[in-house]
Amino acid sequence: MTADPSGSSPPSSDGGLSPVSSPATDSGVSSPDIPLADRAPEAGPALDPDIPLADMPPSEEASSNGDADDEEALDDADPKSKKGKKKGKKKGKKADDKATEEELYTADGKRDFSKGPKVSMTQLFRYAGKVDVTLILVGSLAAIGHGVLQPLFSVIMGDIINAFGNPATDLMSAINKSAIWFVVFGFIGLGTSYLQAMTYLFTSHRQANRIRRLYFDAMMRQEIGWFDTQKQGSVTSRISSDVFLIQEAVSDKFALIIQNMAMFIAGFVVAFIYSWKMTLVIAALTPLIMLAGGIFGKSIESFASEGQKAYSVAGSVAEEVISSIRTVAAFGGENREIGRYARALIPALRNGEKKGHATGIGIGFIFFVIYCSYGIAFWYGSTQINAGNMNAGDVIVVFFSIMMGSMSIGTAAPSFSSLAQGLGAAYEIYNVIDRVPDIDNLSDEGIKPDGVVGNIEFRDIHFTYPSRPDSKILNGLNLSVKAGTTVALVGHSGCGKSTTIALLERFYDPASGTVTLDGNNLKDLSIRWLRSSVALVSQEPVLFSTTISENIRYGKLDATQEEIEAACRMANAHDFISKLPLKYETPVKYKDSPVIRAYTYSISDWPYMAMAFVGAILSGVIFALYSFISTEMIDAMIYNTGDDLKRAALIWGLVFLGLGTYSFASNYLLNVGQFVTAERLTDRIRKLAFKTIVRQDVGWFDQPENSTGNLATRLSTDASYIQGGTSTRMAMILQILSTLVAGVIIAIISCWRVGLVAIACLPFSLSAGYLSIVAMVGFNEKNKKAFEKSGFYAVECISNIRTVMSLNRQETFAGKFGESLSEPEKACFRSTHLAGLAFGFAEGVVFWVFALSFWYGAQNVANGWCDFAQMNRAIIAVIFGSMTVGQIASMAPDYSKARKSLIAIFALIDRRLVIDPLSDAGRKVDRVEGRIEFRDIHFHYPNREDNPILRGVSFTAEPGQTVALVGPSGCGKSTLIQLLERFYDPVRGQVLVDGVDLRDFHIPAIRRNIGLVQQEPVLFSGTIQENIRYGRPDCTDEEIVDAAIFSNAHSFIQNLARKYDTRVGDRGAQLSGGQKQRVAIARAIVRNPPILLLDEATSALDSESEAIVQDALDKASKGRTTIVIAHRLSTIRNADKIVVIENGQVLESGTHDELMANRSLYALLVSQQSGL
Repeated sequence: MTADPSGSSPPSSDGGLSPVSSPATDSGVSSPDIPLADRAPEAGPALDPDIPLADMPPSEEASSNGDADDEEALDDADPKSKKGKKKGKKKGKKADDKATEEELYTADGKRDFSKGPKVSMTQLFRYAGKVDVTLILVGSLAAIGHGVLQPLFSVIMGDIINAFGNPATDLMSAINKSAIWFVVFGFIGLGTSYLQAMTYLFTSHRQANRIRRLYFDAMMRQEIGWFDTQKQGSVTSRISSDVFLIQEAVSDKFALIIQNMAMFIAGFVVAFIYSWKMTLVIAALTPLIMLAGGIFGKSIESFASEGQKAYSVAGSVAEEVISSIRTVAAFGGENREIGRYARALIPALRNGEKKGHATGIGIGFIFFVIYCSYGIAFWYGSTQINAGNMNAGDVIVVFFSIMMGSMSIGTAAPSFSSLAQGLGAAYEIYNVIDRVPDIDNLSDEGIKPDGVVGNIEFRDIHFTYPSRPDSKILNGLNLSVKAGTTVALVGHSGCGKSTTIALLERFYDPASGTVTLDGNNLKDLSIRWLRSSVALVSQEPVLFSTTISENIRYGKLDATQEEIEAACRMANAHDFISKLPLKYETPVKYKDSPVIRAYTYSISDWPYMAMAFVGAILSGVIFALYSFISTEMIDAMIYNTGDDLKRAALIWGLVFLGLGTYSFASNYLLNVGQFVTAERLTDRIRKLAFKTIVRQDVGWFDQPENSTGNLATRLSTDASYIQGGTSTRMAMILQILSTLVAGVIIAIISCWRVGLVAIACLPFSLSAGYLSIVAMVGFNEKNKKAFEKSGFYAVECISNIRTVMSLNRQETFAGKFGESLSEPEKACFRSTHLAGLAFGFAEGVVFWVFALSFWYGAQNVANGWCDFAQMNRAIIAVIFGSMTVGQIASMAPDYSKARKSLIAIFALIDRRLVIDPLSDAGRKVDRVEGRIEFRDIHFHYPNREDNPILRGVSFTAEPGQTVALVGPSGCGKSTLIQLLERFYDPVRGQVLVDGVDLRDFHIPAIRRNIGLVQQEPVLFSGTIQENIRYGRPDCTDEEIVDAAIFSNAHSFIQNLARKYDTRVGDRGAQLSGGQKQRVAIARAIVRNPPILLLDEATSALDSESEAIVQDALDKASKGRTTIVIAHRLSTIRNADKIVVIENGQVLESGTHDELMANRSLYALLVSQQSGL
């Protein structure tokens, strides 16, 4: 009997627990009923609701909770206790700054917590309660027992070898005794593995839930200035990704470290006891394996990192394009964006191929060294046998023990990496929990006047934003507002108008000066009382993902339906709400076989596929070859001595060298073949999927499942799943088949009786590793679904933190967050038991199969039906082969994910397109005259069939005319512009240009004749010049400058340091609203289009920017057919025709004077805006 050629310990089906694979797969204790400010690290019974929100620190609650740490530890963690305040101020602030300075990120933008500051090991478990600590101790003892059990296995194997080699021994008695030990070991393995997995998984869920809740509570306390200084998206991502890293560090990964350390120590102790000399000889080769792994691992990591950088860039391109799909479609940029995405993927493909070669060489070399070490070990053991220092059993014990101990270090390496990540993530998370905010949004301390008069005063206010300390916003502002008066703040962008509102809400405190309400300094007032006395309506309204009714109720939680409807009438919202199918209960959405077919995309790479298939077959046969060679070597050590043993040891040692060379070649072929094929397949799938997405009609993007976030994620994850599950599938199948077939053949030829018994046990051996993986994956998937809701609440709340704070609704969202955390808890206990049992069964069944096989094998040897070598060969060939198959088959979940991803992608590819911007069909025109006619247009959006938008709209625009569309929100004005761009087709009726139905035109040709300027200008993350050139790729630099001059953009561009080469940032973030709009106008003008569409192009601008942009629009309209939508009716009074739309129908049309004379809806709207 000998070691597993794959390097894993023989009795273990997978060398340890399956890693938790989802960033949201934990559960724990959650108590949503406990007031937000009163929650302790370990939640217990709900507190007395009469106790004020901030009056009971977490340490008080914990002291009455049986599952909490001691009060001193809680005081350290509680920022509200005296000790916590002092420590939090000192540690939290300093640590915050340090963390910001030292943050390091991986190539794909994720925080690499293995570098930078970390918490101590004891601090990592600071949120483990008494129950958790007890379970951790039990799990740790079980992990130690599990680890020690493995080297003890080698002692029993040594006894079996000696029993067969000693004629004086009662063979059956000795084998029966060993078989009993195997059975006992099986039950011990089942018990220790179960306890190890169950306890650590369960406590990790409890701790992670507790940390999530405390972190969310801490965020609700932080001031707005703190949020301003945080890296975008990092605050909310920590709840899922960073807490998950902590959970991984304190879960099965930590147990695996304990198990493998115990195995390492026990292995070397056993080996030294049996032969310290042979132990040192074999151990001398271990550093070579570790060095090779380190070198090739670093190389592979480097290539992977560069590939991730490229995927990150490509992902940014995809997200930018999908989120701006209307702009891309309007300017015919589909093919340009497809090319840009493909170019971004090139480095990823190249580095992926290099990674494949490095992996092939690395794995091949490691197995070469391992098999060579086998040969050296057996050769040296034979010399010790000849010298009378050891017997064959001792050699096996030492060899097994050393190999198990050495391999345990490699097995534990990923767990050590997870621990390092968890320690770093905890540093960031715990800093936030410990941080004492400058403005505590949950504090109820301070003056609470009986009422509000309403006198407001700003006295000598100086202010800079924390995120921009070098840019002073207010410089000695003095302003007095008397009660009952209306005061308007006017000024150019960035002058500080909105800042004064933020100071009044006490989102920030001034650097100097005071803000008073009714003579009281805002700092002296209860912040919760203050915000309950102030109502805020921002420029960009924020609605949460619930019904219209519930959104309005956030303003007053106990509001009746009558009060809600009265408020809507006052806000002129009741009429349009009443027209919705569900009225006030209408939900508001928060903004923000295929496998075979897949292989057809790889057949241009058939040489690499062939390499993978050949390598898979050769790798599968290795285990049969190994069983033959190792049993012959053991047989020689048992029955040969002197020169015969020397000769046999030399021969079989050289054969092991040959097997190592064979293994190097087969592993290189397998890994290079499947990695390169996988990378090329993924590259094709990504490009094909992106092309398919870009060519979809705009209506398809309106579907909730086709949001920017979903599509960008699918492009990334689906391609990764396909790479991991399909490209390796055929190679995996071939490897499994060759392993099983070769093993069965060897077994039947060697000793058919023992072979048949071992084959009968095959289903159990095969299922051992597979079941534990499947149980763990299923456990993770269920919990992942449950945690998606909590992640959503966190993102929605933090993304709109100003609205949440202005409404004083921190506790409402914390309650929802707590409730969402409680759902996974219900399934956690049962799931962890099932996962533990599956893992335990996987460990125990291998011992039991060995017990049965050796017991029955000894019967055959005793009866003379086969000799020891034949029996041993039959057992090794089948059992080790089946264990390897179980490990390989654990990739089945990846295949399942890949299959689902392929179905989704091919369904998208096969989708029939009515509006295909990449189609070459249709009438091609160079330039149209510009006559536009809407003829009896009926339309509803694809995802709202029960809500018709247009109901028979008809009007015309003659060439060169300016036609303005006027009407209340939702009447269909913007819809008409989107129909003219052919983003959608009407349900009934026709849109005609120069008398030709739009559906008969070549789509890119007709769109080249149209320039579009939208309410929210979309710029791409390039230079100003590149953004203007997007309108017409073949335009000259002179034409770009002319368009900028025409759109009043040239002057501000010339004042920039890099002028037209200035990068505009993500979605134009480096430019102001007015500047972005002028660049967007220049982009439309550079096309020199005969048709210009202006969709509320100035509505989001301040008055100064609006005047400049409006002048540019007026000039742009000259000589073009212009369709304009404007919210300020004064800007369209000179239009050639004004079309008034109400309820999806044309109510009236004519010039301004004609419509004013009609005294109908238009006249009413004008009078309302002018204040008459």
